[in-house]
Parts: sequence; structure tokens; C-alpha cells
Amino acid sequence: MFTQNNPHRWWVLAISVLSIIMAWGNNFLGFNTFLFDHLPFYNKFRAPTMILVIPQLLWPMMGIIGLQQLLFGDKPAAEKWKTVKYAGIATGVVLLIAMMYYFSTDFRSGNEQETYKAISASNPTLAEPVKTILNAAGEDRKELYMNDLIRSLAFAAAGFVLLWAFAKSKLNTTIALAGLLLLGSFDLFAVDRRYLNDDNFQEKEEVDPGGFMAASNAPLHKALTQIQSDKDPHYRVFNVTGDVFNDALTSYYVRSIGGYHPAKLSIYQDLIEHQLSTGTPNIQVLNMLDTRYVVVPGQEGPGRQ
Repeated sequence: MFTQNNPHRWWVLAISVLSIIMAWGNNFLGFNTFLFDHLPFYNKFRAPTMILVIPQLLWPMMGIIGLQQLLFGDKPAAEKWKTVKYAGIATGVVLLIAMMYYFSTDFRSGNEQETYKAISASNPTLAEPVKTILNAAGEDRKELYMNDLIRSLAFAAAGFVLLWAFAKSKLNTTIALAGLLLLGSFDLFAVDRRYLNDDNFQEKEEVDPGGFMAASNAPLHKALTQIQSDKDPHYRVFNVTGDVFNDALTSYYVRSIGGYHPAKLSIYQDLIEHQLSTGTPNIQVLNMLDTRYVVVPGQEGPGRQ
């Protein structure tokens, strides 16, 4: 990976170290505050740890370059075995450090410990139940960590055996490469199944939003269906009979200036907070948003205005 004939080793190492330091955030406040104030677009990150995507991309790339040189290079077998041996030692050191971490921490975050201290001071009767919950969470994390550590050790050992056999001319290039691809694919598939598995798939449910609203809120259903009769597509509806910006049903019938989205543009969120969610919405802003109908609660239920 970082062999002498790899021209990419130093810039990859430098960028990786820099991105890790940037991911420390408040743990290296002076440096990261400077970047936050002066590095273009850096203050748009949702969290500084997002920068870790860089070493997550670069290190596998370097591993692929190293494998390409090992499997398809013209080095003698002794030199290839030396490379594999050093790679195995480096991997072993990393796994040893991970094992040392396992035995040196209680897997409870600083925030959890501060929360426990605050609860113990303010309400001692809750201290023991909270401690039990936090300890249980720590034990779960510890078990998950050890399971992944053993799993990583198994994959590393299997990969080392394949490369050892190749370096010792016991396997040809095709078989060694196929074995590594199989190991990598199985590893990725197993991890992916944690996030996308059979529990994430359900039978499709046929839901009729119109029928649901007609049954649950007939006056609003009537008002929106009446608005639907306006065939001019260039208008929006402001429905204030409920939570305007957490309502999805209005948009089933007509174009709405409300509704919900977890990633609104900040400038539109400002508009919502300062112009539309006040006691009296700004009429000029409603006009700017092409609002033709305002649905308000009436004596007989919601009506058009």
C-alpha cells in the first residue's frame, strides 16, 4: 500500500491525517474553528465527521493499488512474500490496538456519564434505574464491538492466507484474485444486510388518501375537492386547519405551500418561521407564493377563503 514504488502514498497519507484532524471538531477547537470560519463551504457540513468520507475512499483505493502491484507486478516471489508479511504485521498491530481498546473502556459516552451525574444529583431515586439502563447499553455495545472484532480478524486471516499462498506460488493469480473478490463480496453483503434485510420489505398496502380524509375529515375533504374543480394549475393552497408544515394530505388534492420535508432549503425555512408561522401570515408572501385559496376552520368545518 505504502510501498516505495507507489507514487500516491504521501498525498493520500497527508490528506487522510488532515481529514481525521478535521473530524475531531471541538476536540481540536482552535484548528477547526479557523477552518470553520475561513474554509469555503466548510460551515455547510451537518457534522465535521462527514469529512471522514475522504479516508474511507482513499484507503480502499490504496489497498486496490497495492493488490494490483502484488498480483500483477513482476517482483520475485521473495519480494512478494516480504510485502505480504509486512502487511500482515501492520494488520495485526491494528487489530491488537482494537483489542486493547475493548479492555480499556466501558463503552459509555461522556454525555451519558454527565447525564447520570445530573440525574443522581437532582433525583437520587432515579439514579439506580438510569445506571442499569446505561450499563445495559454499554454491554450491548461491547458485545457488538467484540463480534465485529472477531469478524474482522477472521476476514483478515482468510485474506492473509490467500496472499501467502499466492506469494509462495501455491495459488495462481486468477484463483487468488477470485478468492479475494469472494471474501470482499461476502463481507460487503453481510454488512449491507444489517441495514437492508427482509424486515425492510413489506407487502404493498393500497391506501386511498381521499377515502381516508372523506371518512376522517369530511368538511376538509369537501373543501379541497371543490378547490380541485379549478382547472388552472398555477395556484397554491394554504391550509391552516391543522399543522400547516407537517401536513401531507393537502398535497394529495392540490398544490400546497405547506407540507413537510426533512431537508428544506434554509431560506424557505426562514420564510416559514418569520413570515408564515406568525400570528398573522404575511399576505404579500402568500401572494408571492401564488396562493389563491386559504382553507380556514369555519362554523360548518373548513371552508374556502
